[in-house]
Amino acid sequence: MKTKKNPSENVSLIFSEYLKSNGLRQTHERFAILSEIYLSDRFFSIHSLGERLAKKKKFVSRGTLYNTLDLLLNCGLVRRHQLGGTTHYEKANRIDPQDYLVLTDTKEILEFSDRQISTIQKNIEKLLNVEIYDHSLVFYGRRKTTETTNHEEN
Repeated sequence: MKTKKNPSENVSLIFSEYLKSNGLRQTHERFAILSEIYLSDRFFSIHSLGERLAKKKKFVSRGTLYNTLDLLLNCGLVRRHQLGGTTHYEKANRIDPQDYLVLTDTKEILEFSDRQISTIQKNIEKLLNVEIYDHSLVFYGRRKTTETTNHEEN
């Protein structure tokens, strides 16, 4: 009976094959970065990723972080987003694209998914005779305050 590999093993295999096929070294630091990324479901910055690694006594240079993220972007294991004027990254193992709302007043990033967006994507594919394999939709807003709500009612 075959056993399914857990997702982190699959990700490591994908990264390993990518490195081999491009003649790149498979270093402990690169796989420590990959592992740390895939332990969380949250967005991260280069700075926050470095801090998380340092807390676990896994010290990697800033250059290694940038270079490894570029490799992970190139092999499709990480996504980069410009949200709220800041570069954020996330692991790219989700089946459904996620859409985002950036709250500019609180700097929060909220993820959501709406079936209507999938319907729009399918309509665009039919209309333009294309296959859309990924998308990113970002809304920008701010929390409503009592003053804003009262003002809008007048």
